[in-house]
Amino acid sequence: MYNSSNAKSNIVKMQKNMLFCDFYNKLLKTHKPDNVIKNIKSIKKSLTSFTSLFWTIYNIIQENNTEYEEYNSEKEFKIKQDFCIKFLEMIKEKKPLLKEHKVKYIDLENALLYNKDIDLDTLKIFAHIYKINVYFIDNIKYYRFDSSIENENEIYMIKKIDNKLEIEKLNKKDNNYLEKIKSIEKNHYLLENTKKLLNSASYYKYDDLKQISEKLCIMLERNGKRKTKNELYEEIMQYLMK
Repeated sequence: MYNSSNAKSNIVKMQKNMLFCDFYNKLLKTHKPDNVIKNIKSIKKSLTSFTSLFWTIYNIIQENNTEYEEYNSEKEFKIKQDFCIKFLEMIKEKKPLLKEHKVKYIDLENALLYNKDIDLDTLKIFAHIYKINVYFIDNIKYYRFDSSIENENEIYMIKKIDNKLEIEKLNKKDNNYLEKIKSIEKNHYLLENTKKLLNSASYYKYDDLKQISEKLCIMLERNGKRKTKNELYEEIMQYLMK
């Protein structure tokens, strides 16, 4: 028996297929197959948001070192395990670098193989080994790892936003390059020690803490009275912990 609904459905499918074929043929006329493949690869590389610091820096490393396997969520465990084991073998030959940056091999091993995610010391070592310049921005504070003179024209901004880490690549050829760098340095407080937010209170003079407070927009007075050195220190510490 003739079924009009099935016939209409088949016609719609045929029309969709014809439209797709027409689109694909036009695409091949304007783009060579190699270029289409390259475009697909560039789309894959546009993945710029992660929940893990390891996968964030791995994505940057892989972009510059094509011998490493591209991120794949289905093969995540194996890719990470293979990469970390090879990296730890390589770093054994570079222990002077670890000593220079006050990082212990055992801590690096724990961060890569046993901990849930890597820490900032591991990020710093990755940056130096793979010659990547990195700004890690976390709320009001930031860390700067200037690791490559050869690649000084490129900086990777890793921004912590809520529970995600976003990557932004800056190049000196970009029109807004200096503007973005100056904005980070003006509106964020640079931390040079990855292990602690501040030195002990006795390390600072009042004027030091006053300068940091002004950078963080912390009021210097309370109820018309100047805050003590310890009060400023405690408020700065609480603010940086956010």
